[in-house]
Amino acid sequence: MSAFLINPETMNKVIRAICSPAYYRPHNRMFAGYNVDRSNSWDKIGRALFALNVEAVSQRYPSERGKFHTFEEYRFEGIPYMRDRSEIVSCYKAAQCLAYQCSEGNVPEEAIYKELRDIILELQERIVAELDEYKAADWG
Repeated sequence: MSAFLINPETMNKVIRAICSPAYYRPHNRMFAGYNVDRSNSWDKIGRALFALNVEAVSQRYPSERGKFHTFEEYRFEGIPYMRDRSEIVSCYKAAQCLAYQCSEGNVPEEAIYKELRDIILELQERIVAELDEYKAADWG
């Protein structure tokens, strides 16, 4: 397996996946200790996830530790919600990519990684629930 640092555009999609309201999430939702309903949290969440990504890549390539860009100046750009199914799918894929790139060493044991995995599962549920095949399937 190889690992790499995701780009800021991908992180913007991940932030949308985290911050976009879901059907059953309560108001004042938290991710990595930050309230996702507050715009001043979005950059911080992105930086925390970039730090996780850097740590995973550093564990994969220990001789390169300290040479990776840390994205300390990351700023979320865009809107904090997903507008349609294609955007939900795009944000889901970005979150999957980030989780995969962070699956090195002991990083998957980190609480923030587990929160990211929960977001991915939530997005899967949202995507499947919107499929015509799901809506037409028997219940019970």
